[in-house]
Amino acid sequence: MTPAQQRRLRRQALTREKRAERLEASARRYLREANQHRRAAGKLRQKANGQLPLPLTAAETTPDRAPPSRSPGVYRLRTERIRQLLAENHLSHAAVATQLGIVKSTWSQAFNRHRKLSAGMRALIREHPVLGAQPEAELWDVEA
Repeated sequence: MTPAQQRRLRRQALTREKRAERLEASARRYLREANQHRRAAGKLRQKANGQLPLPLTAAETTPDRAPPSRSPGVYRLRTERIRQLLAENHLSHAAVATQLGIVKSTWSQAFNRHRKLSAGMRALIREHPVLGAQPEAELWDVEA
């Protein structure tokens, strides 16, 4: 058998394998969709026969008290104090962003109070040699 014939046989075997894989994938997809339709039809039958419970009213789902808040507030940089610290230490915004390990646009958004400070960002600021030496009350405000 020549090398060209061997290559052709390998190529044909690969295409047969690919076809088989495609058929298996489509069969799995068909079975998954059929199961979803079967489940939906079962629920419709139960609903029609009155076997499913009725949905709760708004009064039943509303709690007696408000849920606890997830966070104490939104943290925003105190722009004037940060600007003063950067000027005293001859730092540019690009240098601060690089030292913090964030991109300049993210620093700019945080500095101009367009982006709230995440816990990770606050941790990075606390580790900065200039900004980290200041008390937190001077670095950011907490908005309710």
